[in-house]
Amino acid sequence: MRSSPTDARRVILLHGPPASGKLTIARHLAAQIGAVVLHNHLTFNLARELFEIGDQRLLDLHRALRLLMLDHALAPTPEAANPVPDIILTLVYTDPDSIDSFSEIIQRVDRSGARLLPFYLRCSRSTLLKRVVADSREKEGKLHNPARLGALLATKNHPPLPDPRTRIIANDELSAEAAAAAIMALISKNDGAEGSAERDLDR
Repeated sequence: MRSSPTDARRVILLHGPPASGKLTIARHLAAQIGAVVLHNHLTFNLARELFEIGDQRLLDLHRALRLLMLDHALAPTPEAANPVPDIILTLVYTDPDSIDSFSEIIQRVDRSGARLLPFYLRCSRSTLLKRVVADSREKEGKLHNPARLGALLATKNHPPLPDPRTRIIANDELSAEAAAAAIMALISKNDGAEGSAERDLDR
């Protein structure tokens, strides 16, 4: 049983524009801490089996499936069942389009008693345009066209999540391994601060 803030399940929310390295970094993090990765394209690609890009029903289904998956992951563990480990979410946050859907995610995490740890991956436009053509993106059904990404960046705003817990990782020069290490260092620092605060209260 988790009895303190540092024992609570962690929900690490990696967000940033397309090609900022969210999934690659998430996989490195997951390998280090034994977390499960619920990445953006798990539900997006499933919704695309029914609806085409540009159809509002695609986005609606994608968001509904994502919340359903998160609800099940955050639900109390039945007796004799294996608990769900820490969770890493990868998402694209756009302002103002994503405010409502992100608010729903935050409310669910906070209500469950899990600890939300949001990290924003900041990259320059030039870095994003270089990374978007990676072969791995095409294989996973991601956006991999520089012209399309350029148009998206010109019309959509991808800021950090407006939550006081959000930390920013400057990800232009970092490898995925280094970015994951930077995130782990911040998580460890946060764990230590919460543990110290709890010990102070117990005195």
